[in-house]
Amino acid sequence: MNAESSHAGWGPLARSLVRGIAVGTLSLASGGVCGQGSTEPVAPARPKVYALVAAVGSDFHVAVERRRTGSHLNPYRRSLIDAPGNVLNLIVLQALDREIALSRPDGKRVHFSLPAARLERVSSTERDDVAIAKVVEALQAMPQRADWERIVVATPAYKAFETKGIADKLHGLGISMHPLTSNLSTFFDVPFNVDSIHGDEVLTPEGAGARTFIYIAPYSYIAIWVLDPRTLAVLDKQVRLDNQKFADPRSGTNDLVESVGKEFLARQIVALIGRSIHEAVAHTELAGKVDIHDVREVRPGADLGHAR
Repeated sequence: MNAESSHAGWGPLARSLVRGIAVGTLSLASGGVCGQGSTEPVAPARPKVYALVAAVGSDFHVAVERRRTGSHLNPYRRSLIDAPGNVLNLIVLQALDREIALSRPDGKRVHFSLPAARLERVSSTERDDVAIAKVVEALQAMPQRADWERIVVATPAYKAFETKGIADKLHGLGISMHPLTSNLSTFFDVPFNVDSIHGDEVLTPEGAGARTFIYIAPYSYIAIWVLDPRTLAVLDKQVRLDNQKFADPRSGTNDLVESVGKEFLARQIVALIGRSIHEAVAHTELAGKVDIHDVREVRPGADLGHAR
């Protein structure tokens, strides 16, 4: 993927993120992804049931930095890749399942995958509320929730302002691409893709540190919600943004994806999703936090008309 093209879906999305990282995520499908809960018999002791809901959708965001000419044009060109096979929700579910299994080892987990709300015409201040309201609307039609202990939901988060070294208007899961050289490389004898003094700190695919103005940065920006199953009130919410800048100054190509490798990049995306969910869950009541703030009711359908 270079500055001019998303390579028609980035192959498609690095072969569905290397087939769910060697099928690990896809195994959840037999446990009831896509709206059907797990069907294995409940043990006589009736363990507490935790419903895990992934609603991040299939949109993978790509932002490519472009020359800033002093105009009012946004400095990033944006596009979407449609992630095939529901792979983003599946990866999120696998990460949620792993975290809840660690924090609630005696519980039972059921899995659900829901489409994400369409938020293009929703103001930045309302996007979180619209995203969770769409999930609540779907959950209202599930009478089995009366037997659940908690519902844990993952939705895309949104950030309007630029984060250090990556694009602004981040939404959910994606990549921020920075293919532009610095003025130093234009006027001085400095290699175009590396500057050992200036530039951003990056990692090479081998894990070494470097500095460069040219890099690719996958990111994971996810909100984790904890809902009361009976009232569907929000008991807790944590938002987590993780990103990592990568570059390989020795690659010999201007194609940022090819320079670090498609499979390598796919694995880093999965790792970032796992990191975001781990850190978010670790700060909820599910990890032992006893003080619950800002409990509120979510009205299903509220402002959903703006999401269409």
